[in-house]
Amino acid sequence: SMVFIHDMELENSYGKPIDLSGGGGLFEDAFLSVWRGDVDNDGYNGLAQTAGLWSGEITILRAYGRYLQQAGIPQSQDFIAAALNRYPDIARGLHALFVARLGPAADTEGVVAAKHLKAKIKDALEEVPNIDDDTIIRRYLNLIEASLRTNHF
Repeated sequence: SMVFIHDMELENSYGKPIDLSGGGGLFEDAFLSVWRGDVDNDGYNGLAQTAGLWSGEITILRAYGRYLQQAGIPQSQDFIAAALNRYPDIARGLHALFVARLGPAADTEGVVAAKHLKAKIKDALEEVPNIDDDTIIRRYLNLIEASLRTNHF
């Protein structure tokens, strides 16, 4: 029988190598989700490597990004995804805020966690020099705070 060995070096769209030693499971999850057609093949998937999010978690941020575009913001989906990838700690915080506000524990410990996460995100925004990135992140924050319920959980 024949055996094929494929030795590949992977890099992201910014030309940086993709290290599978620490987050290989996240990369595999994102890759297989795209391969199966469960999620779109777009820049949001980079959040698996940059922010350490699973494809289901990335889907939340993608949905808010799509809503922003429907609401008429001028930035493209690629630009929005790139902004989140540039600030992975904030992207992780936005997802955590979504879970705290709307997840199963939202009425108990989620209230305190959401308040803490919002403050942490606002502090991190002080370090975002690009006005477009700042605007996008603030709109995410506003949308998550304005969300009343979800069928995600």
